[in-house]
Amino acid sequence: MTAEKIQLIDPSLLAVWIKSLRTAQDLSQEAVAEAAGIDIRSVQRAEKGVSVSRQTRRSLARGLGV
Repeated sequence: MTAEKIQLIDPSLLAVWIKSLRTAQDLSQEAVAEAAGIDIRSVQRAEKGVSVSRQTRRSLARGLGV
C-alpha cells in the first residue's frame, strides 16, 4: 500500500478518543505516558490534537489497553 492510500485518523478526533479513554479509566497523563513508554509531552500533544507519529499512536493505544 502506498503512502497516498493510507488514511490516518484526523488528529483532532484522535485527541478526543485518547482523552476519553484516559478519563474513562481514571488515568492521569503521567500514568498513560509511563504505561505507553513515552514522554508525557507526547501524551499532551496528542490530547491537544497535534499530529503525532505512528509509533506514538501505537504506544498510546498500548498504554490505554486498546
